[in-house]
Amino acid sequence: MFDLRYHVASLTAVFVALVIGILVGVAISSHTNFDRKLLEQQKADLQRQLDEQTARAAQLAETQRAAIALSQSAYPLVMANRLHGKRIGIVFVGVLDPRVRDLVQRALDDAGALPSPRMRVLKVPVDKAALAAPIAARPALSRLANPAKPEAIGRELGIELVNGGETPLWNALSNQLIAEQGGIAKLPLDGVVLVRTA
Repeated sequence: MFDLRYHVASLTAVFVALVIGILVGVAISSHTNFDRKLLEQQKADLQRQLDEQTARAAQLAETQRAAIALSQSAYPLVMANRLHGKRIGIVFVGVLDPRVRDLVQRALDDAGALPSPRMRVLKVPVDKAALAAPIAARPALSRLANPAKPEAIGRELGIELVNGGETPLWNALSNQLIAEQGGIAKLPLDGVVLVRTA
């Protein structure tokens, strides 16, 4: 039947299985604890980063509030009579943006500029080749009819805009350049605000 060696072997096998079970359980438990600790550490790091970013955002918001308050209190002092009695024209390069026009006009009014500035709204893009034909048809302007040198046309348009009075180049190119215009064209300007919406 069964002898003592069989019982010893059976008991040894049971103890070995028990020890292996304990070791595997400890390994699984320690691995789970390690994962849990790692996750807790990552969570703590992310929370710290979130707290830092929240504090930074609050600091930036406070700085922005202070800058707005400063600009609002300094604006009247900076603008008072800055352009008193000056005529300032407005040129839009691209479509007329009513909101921007109103903001520019408000700034000019706040600075004491004279009302009814000259305004031009330019069509873009400009077809340089299309500018040559109406200019070449007018002998007084034909010297500007070189499509390779559009800066000469630009300079002359700027001079006419600022000087006021007769504007033969603006008149010649109105179909090619002007989308909209307004204001008093005869009086000279002291300055021009250039607004690029294109």
